[in-house]
Amino acid sequence: MPMGRGSWSVPALTSITGVCAIAGGAFPTDPLPGYPPGEGGHEVATLTGTIHNLNIVPFHLAITAAAMVMAQRLFTEPGRRAWAWSCVATAVLAPATIMVTLALADSGFHGLWQRINLTISLGWFAAMAWRLLRALPRTA
Repeated sequence: MPMGRGSWSVPALTSITGVCAIAGGAFPTDPLPGYPPGEGGHEVATLTGTIHNLNIVPFHLAITAAAMVMAQRLFTEPGRRAWAWSCVATAVLAPATIMVTLALADSGFHGLWQRINLTISLGWFAAMAWRLLRALPRTA
């Protein structure tokens, strides 16, 4: 990231997000009662399931904070208001959709809302990376 607001915090926050994504894949979640269909679920959480579930907090805090910092930065740059508003939308919608996901943990819609959340969060992440890569000076 070019020098300026968020030039050290956004890479740090995205690093946390990346480490959490790796941990989320390395430690599989426990099946919930009735989800996936046909599974009885676990009454007592396993260690890997507990690590996976606790991983949700730093992952979402980091990506939400990164979106907020990027919004602050982009609002100060000319011609970047649309990008700034996409950051604001992500900072609002990502935590909101994960709360819906957690609230629906015992329903069949848990997985749908989880995927909506990941599409918003990681879609923003990919779009921001694309924007920053396009802004790099081209070398011959």
